[in-house]
Amino acid sequence: MLKQPKAQKIVQYIVLSVIMLSITAILIPMDVSAYWDNLGGRPALVLTDEDENGDGATFLDEEGNPRSFIGDYTPVFNSIVNNPNYGDERNFVTALAIDQDIHGAWNSNTITAEDGKVYLVRIYVHNNNPNGEDATATDTKVAFSIPTVSGNQIEVGGWINSDNANAAQIYDDILFQAPDGRSFYLEYVYGSAMLYNNGFASSSGIGFPDDSIVTNASSGGALIGYEDFDGKIPGCFEYTQIVTIKVKVVYDHEFELDVKVRPAGTHDEFSESIDAKIGDRVEYQIQFTNNAANDIQENVIIRDVLPENMVYIANTTYLYNSNYKDGKQITPDGDLFDGGINIGSYEPNASGWVRFTTEVTDKSLEEGDNVLVNWAQGMVKATIHQDHAKTMVQKPKITHTIITGLLCVLLVLCLLAIIYLLLKLRHTPR
Repeated sequence: MLKQPKAQKIVQYIVLSVIMLSITAILIPMDVSAYWDNLGGRPALVLTDEDENGDGATFLDEEGNPRSFIGDYTPVFNSIVNNPNYGDERNFVTALAIDQDIHGAWNSNTITAEDGKVYLVRIYVHNNNPNGEDATATDTKVAFSIPTVSGNQIEVGGWINSDNANAAQIYDDILFQAPDGRSFYLEYVYGSAMLYNNGFASSSGIGFPDDSIVTNASSGGALIGYEDFDGKIPGCFEYTQIVTIKVKVVYDHEFELDVKVRPAGTHDEFSESIDAKIGDRVEYQIQFTNNAANDIQENVIIRDVLPENMVYIANTTYLYNSNYKDGKQITPDGDLFDGGINIGSYEPNASGWVRFTTEVTDKSLEEGDNVLVNWAQGMVKATIHQDHAKTMVQKPKITHTIITGLLCVLLVLCLLAIIYLLLKLRHTPR
């Protein structure tokens, strides 16, 4: 087994440290209640003869028989039940309030949801195959599933996906529970996704380029990797990955924010996501609703955070509510994207809408499918809620563009040839 560098301890203990478990305790598998995989039961591996870092270890299977990886280069994720630095890897989704000591105990199955508190949710990713780069997992993605509905308990799921692992998809979750049975929901903290490892994301970690780890969970989430966000993770301890996000607990007694989108210049219904092309204009709607039973909410602030490849069209921001049924243009223009705009006061069950238009541009689009996520924030006093809408943009690949261009040129040449022949026939003596 490859030797684990000291930097691994720095990542695991200083950045996202966990409790060290004694050998006696870890030989008894933890009570894992939520994990799942597409195989219906991936192998459970027990480390034996290891030092405190797991170096020089051999494996036993569930029946206590030796498990050898000699000549076997298939990636195996999170199957060790007695990892000396972690414990049972199958229970790989954990949570901790951000005001708690990260050197303390992380919650692995349930956590009490306190109103307004922000929690760190993490996923531990370990390719158990000891053959290093020869056992590299490819197209490895991580995703968090955060329900958008309210309830007195909410399950945050974590997914690890890899196209060449023995289990292509594995799952675990952490359950947030209200202490008094009240209803609440979880709000993802925009831009909070972080990756930690001993490679390019060492030291203080690195932020993900976007929020697809949450917003694109149904399609696999976001790529991770040891040397880049390329999906490649070699086998053994030194290549361990840790992914974290932040979520905020919001109890249902304040207000709601809902962001939707539609093609600009149409009367289509606003929706959670639309398809668009480069150069298309799209219209966003941010809806604020006062959910309080009796309280008037004053000085409501709305702010928007546009993705990089979406450009605001000047002088298109309008406010709609009971006072401005036909809309009121918001000035100074652009404040919506800076410190935000004040949309006034709202009685219980009252709503207000902010609408504006943008254009899809190609500043940094990748070839193929792109997801442009627009985030909006609503603030009443010190409470902030947020929501997002997605615009799906496909950028043609260079080969497709070249072929299309050549076909267009060929079509023009054919048309010119036809015109030439017609003219020639017209002037040919009968």
